Amino acid sequence: MKMFPTVILIFLFQGLAVKSFAQLCGNDTLSLQLQWEYGTGLSLPIHVTPDAVNTNYLYVAAKSGGLIVLDVSNPGQATLANTLPVSSFNNLEAMNCEQYGSYLYVALGNYFGTNVQAAGMAVVNISDPENPVVTDIWQNSTVVKGAAIVKGEGNYAYLGAMTDGLIILDVSDKSNIQFVSKFIPDPNWPVENPTSTSMPNARGMLVKDDVVYLCYDAGGLRIINVHDKLNPKETGRYINQSALSKQQAYNDIEIHDGLAYIGEDYCGMEIVNVADTSNMTQVGWWNPWDCTSPSNIWIGSHGHGNEVTFDAQQQVVFISAGASDLRIIDVSDPAHPDSCSGFGSYADTLASYGASVSGDRVFISYIIAIIPYFSVWAGVKELKWESSYNAISETASEVSLSVSPNPCHDHFEITVSNWALRNARVLVKDIAGMTCLTKDILSGNKEVISINASMLPAGLYFVSFITETQSFTTKMVKQE
Repeated sequence: MKMFPTVILIFLFQGLAVKSFAQLCGNDTLSLQLQWEYGTGLSLPIHVTPDAVNTNYLYVAAKSGGLIVLDVSNPGQATLANTLPVSSFNNLEAMNCEQYGSYLYVALGNYFGTNVQAAGMAVVNISDPENPVVTDIWQNSTVVKGAAIVKGEGNYAYLGAMTDGLIILDVSDKSNIQFVSKFIPDPNWPVENPTSTSMPNARGMLVKDDVVYLCYDAGGLRIINVHDKLNPKETGRYINQSALSKQQAYNDIEIHDGLAYIGEDYCGMEIVNVADTSNMTQVGWWNPWDCTSPSNIWIGSHGHGNEVTFDAQQQVVFISAGASDLRIIDVSDPAHPDSCSGFGSYADTLASYGASVSGDRVFISYIIAIIPYFSVWAGVKELKWESSYNAISETASEVSLSVSPNPCHDHFEITVSNWALRNARVLVKDIAGMTCLTKDILSGNKEVISINASMLPAGLYFVSFITETQSFTTKMVKQE
């Protein structure tokens, strides 16, 4: 996701945030409940990393705010434990961080706007999270465009250095980082002679078994074999052929069972078969903002898919979605990924940049921005999420939810069979997870509920019937 300089404004009002949400994902009902929010002022939390060893702490790469350590042991409140300012990192801004045992690797160097910095990396000892210690810093000798991400495997760290490509560092000695090599994939693909705005930038990354899956902003997915650290080689490349007319920003990637889940900016999320990296193919595409439409442009798009986290047990992907905050995508059928839940709304004045999941905790980072979306608050929020499949499976098998006529025109009726009459609510959401209609159902009403759909644009919708303890969802198509 290409970003312009942020607006230097202070807002006291954050806008409206959805406090909780529950909806059916596959066979399970996933509920989200806001636990706390922590404002970072004008420091922009680009990425958050939950401590995998001591779950009481959260590490925040906060750009000009350096590295922030939060104590998140209190379920209802986060408190500041410590801060490593940018002066601790040779005045390079903190853009990303990743934990490896008792060490944190921090990607350094601003890449926003025109005030870019040299790419760098720091190793931070976090054996005592409240007293982090920088053990060494490596800094590129030239200023190109900062660093967006860092990953480690074995004795090596891999730095996604934007225009400067992939940088390999030897971190076997945590107090003496050594440069090994640099590799810049062909910048003339998929666009010959790219301009400054279409120049590929190394943004997202996953490293597994000496293979780097490198996500390029404007340059697709590149597969780099790094078995020979001194001579990395590109062995495969992929880009969405259906959206070649648009600049595609591949921002983040997760891989499970040979399938890659890729956050793709305003083109949503792609599922790509990467089992054979020399012949990668699209399996499914979650495209809620209609990426290929001429009316959908980067600036002002309702969403921008950025960081992704895959949950294998629930078969869902959590994705930070810019102005659409957090979206949860049901990928149980990889060929047909569906929006199934989320947090926040395009209608508010908040926009997310990162999202990380640790157990039943989701951490979302928000930034202040004016382009490509308008956002007035910077900070971190924690959500608690849970699946209530076991609690409702018996009832769910007895209760059925249907919509007719389907497709509909001006109205439709919801029929809920075997429902114990009590207060409930009907929600109608579009494919981006935005609420379009609501209707409260009072105890004692009939089981057939009439809904006026005349104001809905034509398209696919999700109709949810929600009580205090249960949620049932079905699909509905609105025709002109």
